[in-house]
Amino acid sequence: MPTQVTEFKCPACTAPLHFSEETGRLECDYCGSSFTVEEAAAFSEEKEQQAAALHAQAEESRTG
Repeated sequence: MPTQVTEFKCPACTAPLHFSEETGRLECDYCGSSFTVEEAAAFSEEKEQQAAALHAQAEESRTG
C-alpha cells in the first residue's frame, strides 16, 4: 500500500508543522499556530504559484 508523505511549513513562521492526532490539525511547535490540512495545502500551493511566477519573470528578464 503506497503512502504519501507531505511536509508542510507553518504559514505564520515557516517552521515545520506536525500532525496532532489529538486535535486532527497541523501544529507548529515554534509559534503555536494550528491549521487544518486543507489550510496548509492551500498556503503551500499559493507559495508554489508565487515561486513559479517569479521564476518566469526572471527567465523573461534574462532572455528578453
